[in-house]
Amino acid sequence: MESISRRSARSSARPDFRGARRGTPVKVILRNPRREVAVTGNRRVKDILRELEILPETVLVICGDDLITADHVVRDDATIELRPVMSGGSREDPL
Repeated sequence: MESISRRSARSSARPDFRGARRGTPVKVILRNPRREVAVTGNRRVKDILRELEILPETVLVICGDDLITADHVVRDDATIELRPVMSGGSREDPL
């Protein structure tokens, strides 16, 4: 019976969130102005946003047809789109 240390068993079960330098980079499509950048993948959305110096509260992050959260892990070779959050309301006309 083979013995595996707890540390190696844990490390093989957990994804590496430190941004491995292997694989195809994640393509990030930014709006206003429209541009594309490449970043390392296999990281959480919030880490990618931090690298791009974008506040998470200011954008919607879309991967394919899905809106994803800041804790979502974006794998290598993915494409995500960052759309600015727009808010507004109606102005009531005074009577």
